[in-house]
Amino acid sequence: MTQTPIDKVTLVIQTSGREFGLWTSLELSDDFLTPCQTVKLEVAADETRFDLVKEVHHGDGFVVMVNDQPQCSGFIDSVGISYHGHGGTTVTVQGSDGLSRLVRGNVDPRMQVSETMTASDLVEKVVKQQFGYDYAIFGDYDSGRALCVGKPIKSKATKRRKKLTDKVENIRPHDNEGAFAYLMRIMHRVGLHMWFQPDGKGVVLSGPEYEQSPSYSLNNYLDGSILNNIESADCTVNVSGVPSHVWVRGKDGKPGPKSKMIGFYDNSANTSGNFIPFYAKDDESSTKEHCDSVAAYIVGKAMKDFLTYSCTTRGFTNQQTGAIYNVDTIVDLNDERAGISGDMWVESRTFRKDRAGGTITSLKLLPANALILEYLLADSPPSPIEDYTKAMKAVAKFEGQPSPAEAKHVANWINPETK
Repeated sequence: MTQTPIDKVTLVIQTSGREFGLWTSLELSDDFLTPCQTVKLEVAADETRFDLVKEVHHGDGFVVMVNDQPQCSGFIDSVGISYHGHGGTTVTVQGSDGLSRLVRGNVDPRMQVSETMTASDLVEKVVKQQFGYDYAIFGDYDSGRALCVGKPIKSKATKRRKKLTDKVENIRPHDNEGAFAYLMRIMHRVGLHMWFQPDGKGVVLSGPEYEQSPSYSLNNYLDGSILNNIESADCTVNVSGVPSHVWVRGKDGKPGPKSKMIGFYDNSANTSGNFIPFYAKDDESSTKEHCDSVAAYIVGKAMKDFLTYSCTTRGFTNQQTGAIYNVDTIVDLNDERAGISGDMWVESRTFRKDRAGGTITSLKLLPANALILEYLLADSPPSPIEDYTKAMKAVAKFEGQPSPAEAKHVANWINPETK
């Protein structure tokens, strides 16, 4: 296994420009679907030449740099000191990214909205006008991904059904609704997700990007190859929550035997042909397009847990490619011990450092294309389905295209040598 050089982690306080390193331990966590990115840094005060508590204050803006590349920008949440007898003094700094205050605060239910507003308009209304943050809005993560990883990544823009300039509907806030939860409720309906740029310049409105070149190579070959760099791994296939077919009716759809299920998604390829239907009602969907999106999103959430692969590797940088680990990137995975290989997508990444374990990166990987946020017409047969009885017959006769999760990568997910 290759040796990993020491990764440099620097906390930059934006208000003063001061930079701090020499951390005794740290944890930097980022999950694509879970707000927000968080950081926890600890230092033994008796080993430093600065008084960290006097230099860093809660509310300060910060950027965490790994090997001089920005990884997380936001606000300091807490600064603390602890000591026990004569065991030395520890200073702990914790912070979260620039969307954290939208997670903690509620959207104003009196906010004026219009049926002509676009996704971009809505985010700007909440982020800029209500919370007062002058964040730019990015339609893709290309620039942020390149910043975090430390090198350009070849990617092919995913064709999306919705643009940021398309209007969104049914967008009135609910009482007692968190601002981030409100935006995600609307954005997920049109196949978008929102997260924060690593340099703090803005928010990203996009979805997972699967059409990109692998940034990392993770290996565990049984012959003990020098390319092996996986310290530990845990692979699970779980079909217990995966539906074969999903039907969704909108806000005007009535229950009963004549109910019109106007949204549909076929996922039978991933349930071994077993019929496991799921019927849902979405009170805020008023068109076939909305209902189709909801059906695809239900499948996407289920498929997120269909196959999961977690692993740890030394260092914060992949030694084969020189790229810093980050979410929404692609891994070329070859794990002969777990019997899995192929392109995997990074859902979450955690950097850890301590005196006992050294420098470790923990990754959670999903098969590329497993998480579906965006619905495309080619992914589903025609709808509406007239009623539950006809629905069953339609499934038996359907000869459509495979779902996105099946089409490109599924042959290599499990036991590739036997496929």
